[in-house]
Amino acid sequence: MGKKLQITMLLTTIASNTMLFALTSEFRSPLRLIRGVMHSPLEPVGDAWWYDDMPECDRDPCWNIEAWAGGYYRAADRAFFKPCNGNTTQTTSLSTLFFGAESFTGQQLFVNSTVPSNSLASVTPYLGFAQIFPRFTYTERGVVMGIHAMRTFGDDDCWHVGVRGGLPVKEIEITPTNVGAMEETLQDVYDVRNLCVGVGATDVQIVYAFRLDFLTALTRCVVSSGTEVTTSFVQYDNGTGSSTQPSGPSNVSTQIAGITASGDSASGPTAGTNVLPPVYVTRVGTGGGGQGNCLYTDAPTGQFPAFPYCQPATAVTGALNGDGSGGAVGQTMFFKFGTDYAAGLGTDTDAQAALFVVPRCDTDTNTALPVVNTQANAIRNNVVTAINQFGSTFETSIAFLQSQGIDFTRAERVVGVGDLDTEVYVGYGHPEDWYIDGILGVRFPTGTRPPNATRIYYQPTGNKKHYEIKLMLEGGWHPVEWFAFRLDAAYNHAFKASECRAAPFKQQTSPCNTSCCENDCNSCNTSCSSSSTCNSHCCKSDTNKFPCVNCSTLFIKNIGPNLCVDVSWDYFVGHLELSFFHPCNQDIGLTIGYEGMYKGKDHVSDDDCDCTTTGVFTATDLLGNANQPLDLSILEVRSQTATHKLYGELFHRWNFFELFAGASQIVAGENAMRESEAHIGFKLFF
Repeated sequence: MGKKLQITMLLTTIASNTMLFALTSEFRSPLRLIRGVMHSPLEPVGDAWWYDDMPECDRDPCWNIEAWAGGYYRAADRAFFKPCNGNTTQTTSLSTLFFGAESFTGQQLFVNSTVPSNSLASVTPYLGFAQIFPRFTYTERGVVMGIHAMRTFGDDDCWHVGVRGGLPVKEIEITPTNVGAMEETLQDVYDVRNLCVGVGATDVQIVYAFRLDFLTALTRCVVSSGTEVTTSFVQYDNGTGSSTQPSGPSNVSTQIAGITASGDSASGPTAGTNVLPPVYVTRVGTGGGGQGNCLYTDAPTGQFPAFPYCQPATAVTGALNGDGSGGAVGQTMFFKFGTDYAAGLGTDTDAQAALFVVPRCDTDTNTALPVVNTQANAIRNNVVTAINQFGSTFETSIAFLQSQGIDFTRAERVVGVGDLDTEVYVGYGHPEDWYIDGILGVRFPTGTRPPNATRIYYQPTGNKKHYEIKLMLEGGWHPVEWFAFRLDAAYNHAFKASECRAAPFKQQTSPCNTSCCENDCNSCNTSCSSSSTCNSHCCKSDTNKFPCVNCSTLFIKNIGPNLCVDVSWDYFVGHLELSFFHPCNQDIGLTIGYEGMYKGKDHVSDDDCDCTTTGVFTATDLLGNANQPLDLSILEVRSQTATHKLYGELFHRWNFFELFAGASQIVAGENAMRESEAHIGFKLFF
């Protein structure tokens, strides 16, 4: 038996459990097969009803040794997600787990989610408006090998000690499902049509709808103080502009704001009389025109306002608020002089994406037919001229990111051994009747490591080189021949280790990962500005250097250049399993169970290692701009995970051989994949 024990310990040191990590954070449940079968312990082979009929063999009755192997398959294409955190059955795309949102623009990867106009003009305007909406599936298949050895001792063999381990070998694939339709095109953000309003050729009017974030991303050359500069098509006034002079750095700008939406019959605003603006804005539905503000759309919808796009002054419901709010879906509003749009709408691309600029229609005094405002026509001509450059001049955002080594269209396939997981335990009782065990586990980081942060879909087979420790209690009772149950609860800690993550550039607001914001996501900003307690513990804490926002705010992350950080985390796993045995043969049965898992948020801090950075809290962005400020707290946003899993397993032992098969489904969770899993395996008793 000494030799057997040596072999057992050797096998244990090459066994592994694993919880899979993306380049983001842990977002999935543990692999249950790693600890072997799910059912309550069967009688030791030496005490089994069939043992006396077996040929005699030399075995130590104080030792029970088992080995198992099994294959499994799991897959997911949706994720459980709730804007203000918490468990839910609502699902969104996997993109939310990987990148923080279902869709996003290229400029959201930069400081303050903004790319300067001159950079948009020189690189690609698509970064400023085109929504990227990656859709992909997760699949994992593999085999698990494990061994368990237990020795009994003491009076009536009531005490026992043991070791356990398992080794998974995995193949993990991330497969994009919408390659070729992963990014908005010009057809999603603008439309120009003819509107026939009479019987003659001259009665044809040209109407249009231009999405506001698209117009904002367009650039033009203007003269400012005698120098030619590149500026945005849309200049957002801060509320101090004059209603008699156009705003902007050049006198060729067109003023698109007015004093009122009705009451002026002039066909076009002129200096001193521009009560009516030449264009209005019409709000589209959630997800409309691409992003909108909907968290659960599978893809941008490309909605446009109702045709005909042009609107008379009498159809306008009121002024657009400074932050871009106001008006219901389908209603038309106007930009009003004296409103500060620069600080609100001008910085919020989501608010811009829900608004379409449409021309103002006046009434011809001779024919009483609608006529598109003259200045509205001039705006259309300028936009169309700019659009004609797109096809031959600018690459898409997807193409730009590919040139930086970030490819949303590339599938990833990773094959390798997972992490090494070991357990030692001591317990009291007879496991086939009742028992309680105290378990100490150690996980060794033998799995693969992501090569760099730009491989956005790369899924390592282990936990990214973190050592883990586990403290666990397990117990069970077999009160009657046909029924038994088992309970366990485990605390796990992943020790701090260096990881390469995508640099999270500072935004205008910062995540607030404390109870102040998370418990009251609708009033965080109000309470933080009015409560000294909240200010000191929430918005202006040492770990949150910038103003925080409520917990429903989406932060784009895990896309960008390499940054080296230290990461650690804690998580809890518990099981309740009910086993039902055949009343005449306790070696045949069915187990059903529940698994609950909760992982706390990642603890991220700066690190100095061999990743490419230019400083602890700065990095060079994808446009080559050096020393851009970082906000590491963005990496902690929604890194907490919870899962609620139901599972079942059938089993049958024939003498020294057992066959088992089962399946599981995660039915609810928080920031976790909606996994489906199946497995089959066998077990040998020695």
